[in-house]
Formats: sequence, structure tokens, C-alpha cells
Amino acid sequence: MFRSDDDYLSRVEALRQRVAEAAEELNGRGIRPTVARIRAALGGGSPNDLAPALKVWKESFQPTSYS
Repeated sequence: MFRSDDDYLSRVEALRQRVAEAAEELNGRGIRPTVARIRAALGGGSPNDLAPALKVWKESFQPTSYS
């Protein structure tokens, strides 16, 4: 089955949004967002897909310092 670039990009953007929401929730509770914690919060997902999305979030967000 042929997938368009637009379909792929919209799926990547949807994943980035879900990861950002989970990361913000964790950060709001004072927990440093990691791939493992994001994966647990989302109920699964490939670390190979989650890591780049988390990196995008981290680059756009200056988290508070963690103890």
C-alpha cells in the first residue's frame, strides 16, 4: 500500500503532540521526562519513535531543574 508523505508527516506530528503532552504532564509533577517514562505514560510505543519526538519537545522547552 502506498503512503503519501503527507500521511507520514501527519502521523509523526500526532506522535510529537502526544509525547509533548505526556512530557509536560510529567514535568508538571516534577518528574524528568525520559523515553521510558513517556512510553509508560502513553501505554506503549517504540523507543525508536518516541526518542526523536521527546528530543523535539526538549529542544523547544526549557525544563525546570531536577533534584
